Amino acid sequence: MKRYVCIHGHFYQPPRENAWTEIVERQPSARPYHDWNERITAECYGPNARARVLGEGDRIVQIVNNYARMSFNVGPTLLSWLEEASPRSYAALLEADAESQTRFSGHGSAIAQAYSHMILPLASPRDRSTQVRWGVRDFEHRFGRKPEGMWLAETAVDTASLEALAAEGILYTILSPRQAKSVRGPADPAPVLVNEATLETRRAYRVELPSGRSIAVFFYDGGTSQAVAFERLLADGSGFAKRLLKTFKNDPRPQLVHIATDGETYGHHHRFGEMALAWATTAIDREPDVRLTNYGEFLDRHPPEYVAEIVERSSWSCFHGVGRWSADCGCRMRGDSNQAWRGPLREALDHLRFKLDAIFEAEAAPLFRDPWEARDAYIEVVLDRAESVTQAFFAGHEKHPLSAEEKVRALRLMEMQRHAMLMYTSCGWFFDDVFGLETTQILQYAVRALEIGEHLSGRTMLDRFLRDLEPAKSTVEGTLGAREVVEQKVLPHRVDLERVGMHHAVFSALGVPQPFATRAHEIEPLTQRTESTGAPGAPVLAVGRMRVRHRFTRDEATQAFAVAHLGEQKIGGALSRWEDPTSFETFAGEVLHRFKEGDAEGALDLARTRLATRVESLDVLLVDEHQRIFEALIAETMSRVDQQFRRIHEDCSPLLRYIATTAMDPPRSLRTATRLVLGADIARELSRELPSFEKLDRLVGEARSLDVRLDEEELGVFAARLIERLCAQVEASPGDEGPLRLLSSAVELAKEVTHGPDFTRAQDLVWALCVKAGGARVAPLPGSALAVLAERLHLSIQDAPPIRRRSSVPPSRPPTSRG
Repeated sequence: MKRYVCIHGHFYQPPRENAWTEIVERQPSARPYHDWNERITAECYGPNARARVLGEGDRIVQIVNNYARMSFNVGPTLLSWLEEASPRSYAALLEADAESQTRFSGHGSAIAQAYSHMILPLASPRDRSTQVRWGVRDFEHRFGRKPEGMWLAETAVDTASLEALAAEGILYTILSPRQAKSVRGPADPAPVLVNEATLETRRAYRVELPSGRSIAVFFYDGGTSQAVAFERLLADGSGFAKRLLKTFKNDPRPQLVHIATDGETYGHHHRFGEMALAWATTAIDREPDVRLTNYGEFLDRHPPEYVAEIVERSSWSCFHGVGRWSADCGCRMRGDSNQAWRGPLREALDHLRFKLDAIFEAEAAPLFRDPWEARDAYIEVVLDRAESVTQAFFAGHEKHPLSAEEKVRALRLMEMQRHAMLMYTSCGWFFDDVFGLETTQILQYAVRALEIGEHLSGRTMLDRFLRDLEPAKSTVEGTLGAREVVEQKVLPHRVDLERVGMHHAVFSALGVPQPFATRAHEIEPLTQRTESTGAPGAPVLAVGRMRVRHRFTRDEATQAFAVAHLGEQKIGGALSRWEDPTSFETFAGEVLHRFKEGDAEGALDLARTRLATRVESLDVLLVDEHQRIFEALIAETMSRVDQQFRRIHEDCSPLLRYIATTAMDPPRSLRTATRLVLGADIARELSRELPSFEKLDRLVGEARSLDVRLDEEELGVFAARLIERLCAQVEASPGDEGPLRLLSSAVELAKEVTHGPDFTRAQDLVWALCVKAGGARVAPLPGSALAVLAERLHLSIQDAPPIRRRSSVPPSRPPTSRG
């Protein structure tokens, strides 16, 4: 085989977790999703794991895992999020790598990534080394093998970065054609200078390094990659395939046509892009003289004969080298903006890193044999917070058997370093303004690292850091700069042990049954008493003690609280550290006595005199918890509103039925009441474990007869949840026709209550039931529940069906849409 095609996707999102809680908070700009990770998973990461290939009549003739047919890397911090938040997408990535090893001669399609998307040419030598080692170890942990290749953030490269990759056994990386300076062939007497227009991208190159090592480099096809990312090439799957195939030269030597783009291009940036990719790879796979491949397989079959020299400190997304992450280089989204803030921001972080590294070396020296070697090994703990893993980490690196107090100090040092590297995540500099989500995020990591450093060293560093940030001014008139980002958008989101304790205290006063916890914290209730006068809406007082613990650093505190719910959203009370249980019981008795005597304010005054930290409003809660509590508090009010609408509906439905037989329009208020009532009844029935489809049909029919438009978006969510539950029942009893019939009924109902319902889960399940091991397809018996369901889901189950010879992207949202 002489002609090969490789498509690489760089799948990545910046880490979005709150630096203190390690959970992703609600991001309003991602609506209707909770956050941007969730939204892009729904639009890209999930659909690429089960991409549809359509045949005639827009029927699904194939469902493919795109990842198994391409080369890809996924950022380690994104993989960590996917593992917990989207386990199906995460499992599909691992399965794709295993499948690709079978497809591509033992070479997996997944490659590693430098850990936290740091611009390595701008990193300190130690950070550069750790980023590569953490990226390699994260990959091994997830994919169960050593990586052959590694993606560099923004393909930013210099010789030192390539040395770091080669030192860890990385065989190749992928760069932009702009990043090649010169090449030398086997017969060339001297290197030949090249540029993006003259570089031959259809082969692998070898870069020889000062250490004596070498590494292979693939310079991707810039023009075709640009067309995929920005020129709507994905609007037509057939055109996409043809563009790749016509890029070959009339040359008998082995050729690799390969492109690289952000993976989010396929589905997030370009709607249905994953379908175009699936169509194109299916079509190319059927070309008799072309082989889909990945870089590892091609490199194994055709080692580089040409030597290349790179452009030092260059990248794929900055024409000025690496200026985008260190200066006002001219790279911007808007022509009227400037990025003079970028340089001062990096300078402030570099100055902070210098101080944190000094603290680390001084404080870690008595604890670890080699503190920097221990930092490299700390990735094992990051990957698995189990006690056994942490103990193994200490056993392998401690200078002497560490006491419990020393272990807490050691873990604080490692977490300080982890956050100090996260604060260099490249996205913080990429966009136009310092007030963006990404810059705010890296400043969160900086403040978290600084906070730990202050605690360890006893030195105050925040004031100096804020002064260092002052020159980093916003480009938007009327806003300020990086200092104000920290003061207004970072410091209010800090979560210490006291704030975690406040959540438990408030939950206790409100009677919330679920305990509060974060990925980084846990609470152990020790004792609690709750008192109320018994009258509806009367104040409720909760008094108790708890132990709050940080799971990562093992910091802990025993706290006492007295918090009262004073009606509606009103909260009052206080909290403080309190070790002695005997004195606490005396205090608790006094507070409860005053409360039971009817003196709620006196009880709270007493609590405030003895407990240091006041709890005065629900604003102490984190964003998602505040939302959850608010919804609980207004539930009773919403119930009363529902009853009022229901009375209006019952009184006026005869009138609406009459109006529906005429050409008149009913008053909007009457139609609104009916819409809300019927919508609530349908949602309630859809939420039942086993809904009555007869009742649902009647309710939908009533809405139709009254000419009432239901809330399709809301009911689509409930229908999708029902389908998910019924799919689980089918999986539990795949040979039972009963669950299949229920699922079939749910599919038909979803078409009635929402436009473009999400059938992906059901389609995937039915496809899996009809496709056996080895890929053979078994059509269900005509008339069977499975056959009826497949028909309703627009699935065409037949062996080796033809794909249609036109665009794989439908002109409008198909029945396979993601809702």
